[in-house]
Amino acid sequence: MSATDDHESMREQALATVREAFTAAGADHHVMGLDPGAEQSEPLAIGEFRSFAESIWSAERRVEYLMISEVHRLPAHVQNWFADSAAAARWFTVPNWFDGNDLIGPRLVAYIDVKAEGLRRLVALHEIAHLLVDSETVRCGHGSRWIEAYRSLMRKYLPPGVQAIWDRTFAETSNEVAERVAADPLWLAHLL
Repeated sequence: MSATDDHESMREQALATVREAFTAAGADHHVMGLDPGAEQSEPLAIGEFRSFAESIWSAERRVEYLMISEVHRLPAHVQNWFADSAAAARWFTVPNWFDGNDLIGPRLVAYIDVKAEGLRRLVALHEIAHLLVDSETVRCGHGSRWIEAYRSLMRKYLPPGVQAIWDRTFAETSNEVAERVAADPLWLAHLL
């Protein structure tokens, strides 16, 4: 394989990742827009968002520390990473974790960074699904592993029917994306 082929393959993978994110976000926005006051889309205060996310994290039997931060409180260069995203999840090893009494050395921590518009239960579950399938070195994006984790969380922690509506909308949006890509193979390439 030539360097040009490698570059083209990487570009195609990046474009597929952007399209998966676009599709997932479209389904999320549709579900939240159906009934803005419903449990999944109700705006939360940061404390309510944190409590909800922590309760799900605990219910999923996760023992790693879950850190929730507000994007507007992060350094400006970090805020720039969030262009069109309401939230993001990531794993990070804190080199010298302080437990309140002592430095106990390195500790793997799960982070959810959230903007004000992302303070919703559906967004919390979206980001927790990323944490359930990602690691510090491997990010799965919005592929099949993430979809299954997210669907499972919606089914367990949101009112009945929300996951079914998301499934239907995700399938419809996926078909629309496929049609647009068939018409223009570089559709959404401007986001790379």
